[in-house]
Amino acid sequence: MISIEALRNMEIPAQTIVITGANSGIGFEAAKFLAAKGAHVIMGVRSLVRGDEALALIEEEVEKPHVSVLELDLSSLKSIEAFVATVKKTVDSVDVLINNAGIMAVKEGKTQDGFERQLGINHLGHFALTAQLFDHLSLKARIVNVSSQAHLMGSFDFDNLQYENGGYKPFKAYAQSKLANITFTHALNDKLKDKSIQAITVHPGVAKTGLFGRKDGVFAFRLFSPLMGLFAQPASLGALPTIAAAIHPSVTANEFLGPKEKGHKGYLTQNDRINPKALDKKTQAALWQASETLTGVTFPL
Repeated sequence: MISIEALRNMEIPAQTIVITGANSGIGFEAAKFLAAKGAHVIMGVRSLVRGDEALALIEEEVEKPHVSVLELDLSSLKSIEAFVATVKKTVDSVDVLINNAGIMAVKEGKTQDGFERQLGINHLGHFALTAQLFDHLSLKARIVNVSSQAHLMGSFDFDNLQYENGGYKPFKAYAQSKLANITFTHALNDKLKDKSIQAITVHPGVAKTGLFGRKDGVFAFRLFSPLMGLFAQPASLGALPTIAAAIHPSVTANEFLGPKEKGHKGYLTQNDRINPKALDKKTQAALWQASETLTGVTFPL
């Protein structure tokens, strides 16, 4: 368990932290929190205009934050490569990489590289980013992959991974992409056994973010969006598992952090329930191979 109060009162050493999708929702709240702790936060954003607007909001609450805003479109391997090149020129190393950006239950479509959009942005884009940034991570870096409890309903059909043969359903594809996040975490940690770098997965629970209100989202979620404020926790609370995974000293590889420790109010859980498919070695190997083949990117391991 991690005490929320203790997390908020933590002091952290100087760190460089990269956050994808940092202009809104969980990513924005994590960026603001970590900037207030003195970290150098690099905000990866699809729109520089919205990124600068988010930075302005952080500057209203945090005195002289050390925050950089860089363009990053996870639907484009070319954009990912350019982002990584800029990060490498900007900082000596990265201490924490938070793979946060994502879309949820959207209508079927393709990324710029022809990937099914949810798998492409939620998993393949982050796979490529992590691989290309890997040799610039510090010796004890953390990689934080933001998944969802929806991964529990996910499954893989590696003969129809991107619904090339039909059968696309928005939430089914979302659940698969979130299962990919946590499967990727466990596969990566297996390859990191001789290193001090750790990968951790988190989920925010039901938090009020922009995921539900996207114009390209399915009608049920767009209809549901106005009701979120009635029972969903604010994004600032939904971001706490991500923040804890990034900086709390008790966190270790393969933990799955969530917003509530059952029966312990004011604490985060460090070992939430995981879909057994994510722990299957053959599934991990198949996803890793598919990810390398599709992106054309390999890890320098």
